[in-house]
Amino acid sequence: MKSQAQRRLLVIGIFVGFFLIIGSFWLAAHVAKPLLALAIPAFLLLGYCYWQVSHVVRGYSYPDYVCRNVTTDERQAKIRDRSFVIAYQILAICFSIFGVAVMFVMDFSWFRYVTHNTVQAVLWFVLLLAAALPSCVVAWTLPDFQDEPLPEVLVTQHR
Repeated sequence: MKSQAQRRLLVIGIFVGFFLIIGSFWLAAHVAKPLLALAIPAFLLLGYCYWQVSHVVRGYSYPDYVCRNVTTDERQAKIRDRSFVIAYQILAICFSIFGVAVMFVMDFSWFRYVTHNTVQAVLWFVLLLAAALPSCVVAWTLPDFQDEPLPEVLVTQHR
């Protein structure tokens, strides 16, 4: 298993990929259409980091019916359930902030045109955030597991 610092770096890579995707859609909408090609490396970064995180937290972040060959104990199930609660609390906060921001934008007419690429950026962000957030919470909060020495009873029995 990767160390906590490596897992946190992967989670940061996931969110950097999110914001690069949103930025490439915004640049394509407001600057030039060919800048949409910047989304390809962002998708590759996001895909690699998410693949690594999903393999690291496989026993923790998926229910038993999704991963049939991975068995989870009670501790892993509690960690999984707690990560989903935290992830959905984060999503609720994000949607609340987004709702207030949309009200201000519509009320004060800050943006006159909503383009297809802007809608695509928001859609991709919401879908990817909802899919990746529980795994990211587990990868971020899971501590490093230290190798514990064998108990004295096991060491003395084999002599």
